[in-house]
Amino acid sequence: MGRPASETVAAVRHRPAAYFGEVGPRGLDHVVLALVANAVDAFLAGGASVVDVSWDGAHVRVVDDGAGLPLAPLSDGTPGPASRWFTEPHVVNTADGDAPRALVTGPHGIGLAPVCAVAARLTCTSWREGVAWRQSWTRGVPDGPAEVASRGAGRGTEVSFLADPEIWGDPDDGGAVPRPGPIRGTLFLMAHLFPGLEVRCGRERFLAGRGLADLVQVGAAAGPVALGGWDDPPVFHHHAGDGTLSVQVAAWGTAADATAWRTWANGCETPGGGSHGEGAARAFARAGWTPHTATVHVVLRDVRFAGPLWDRLDIPEVVARVERLLTDAVANFVRRWGLGSDDRA
Repeated sequence: MGRPASETVAAVRHRPAAYFGEVGPRGLDHVVLALVANAVDAFLAGGASVVDVSWDGAHVRVVDDGAGLPLAPLSDGTPGPASRWFTEPHVVNTADGDAPRALVTGPHGIGLAPVCAVAARLTCTSWREGVAWRQSWTRGVPDGPAEVASRGAGRGTEVSFLADPEIWGDPDDGGAVPRPGPIRGTLFLMAHLFPGLEVRCGRERFLAGRGLADLVQVGAAAGPVALGGWDDPPVFHHHAGDGTLSVQVAAWGTAADATAWRTWANGCETPGGGSHGEGAARAFARAGWTPHTATVHVVLRDVRFAGPLWDRLDIPEVVARVERLLTDAVANFVRRWGLGSDDRA
């Protein structure tokens, strides 16, 4: 069990910067992305395909088309699990004991309860089995139990967040509002890290069918790079899983010296690399190929690996699993394109 809801609200509102980094625009960006992370979780659970993010001043709205949250009260009248997620931060790896969880806001995540605590008003509407349940909170305190809002064939979850001016200031008088640039950049990246997920941001729509391969193709993963005279350099792209984890890798070119790496785990960048990068590097080495640029994203699906991350992923079991999932695909790609140690630099 986490701390009581009343203590959570008091703690977050007393020191909001401890949860969001600051109480300015960057902190409000974290609020937006924490709500996005909840929607990406719905995608990872296999039920969602679209995340729609919008805001008007300090009013944020995030919608997904997933299977919905368990807002409905239990048979004994106590709040449903999702109602508690908005008020009680969890002290276990994940709120519902399941995995994976997207870490869009950073290596530790934020969770829904701190977000709810800094809202002047937060409303969640979520469909389950033909019923849309709705519940709202004012400054982290429930306005009442979840109630039936409508019935029909709807789907998904909508969370509406209005920033509390007591925390964030009045947006009409210099208070914090979300920053479009950083949020847009993160949403663009999410579409590439999670291929098949359509991310909408205002009038923009991000959908990367080839995931990280699209990112590598335009050179966005490692900055401007020389193509070495190749008119159309082939891009290696492979997405595979074994139940414990799934890994997506994209790479291209041949390095004269060392590969330029960029790695992520559960949507969070791991600038120090680690087990997932080491596993990919071993697969490349087996094929005799040193790519110019390589990107790796691993989604840890086993609850044993759920929880906070650091700047480096250090799970020895992941090394062997990633290497095994990539070895044959890398070898086939190298043979097809004549890459390897004797290829053009």
